Amino acid sequence: MNHHLAIEDLPQEARVLSGSLSEAEKLGIDGRSVTPFIQAQMDAAKAIQYRYCADWLSVPEKGWQPDSLERVRSEISALNISILTRISQQLTKGERLTDKSAFMTKIDLTHLKNGDKERLWDSRKLITLKNSQHKKRGLCKTH
Repeated sequence: MNHHLAIEDLPQEARVLSGSLSEAEKLGIDGRSVTPFIQAQMDAAKAIQYRYCADWLSVPEKGWQPDSLERVRSEISALNISILTRISQQLTKGERLTDKSAFMTKIDLTHLKNGDKERLWDSRKLITLKNSQHKKRGLCKTH
């Protein structure tokens, strides 16, 4: 807002999605299954930014300066890798996402609305490891 940059940057979103899918695949996560979750994260982040900007327009914070865009993107990338790594570890251990209340509490952030949280919950539950769908259907032979 301070630098008059648009919140929505579709080329950057495409780069983030591509990089996230690549990272997910390296971690053994099925790219198609994680795409809705990554998109939900990006959409939630944009919604939070729009809501903060609306607040800032009505009551500006005096003396506040935003971090550089490069720093913010670097921190988001590190968090994304951490989230994907944790998901991969959970799936590898066979841990299923079942505690919705704990999930919702963990992502309880200012300006993150219930609809945003529900979308994150629903899309997170869809994430699988690579080839897990084929194994479930008996399409892959195991020895």
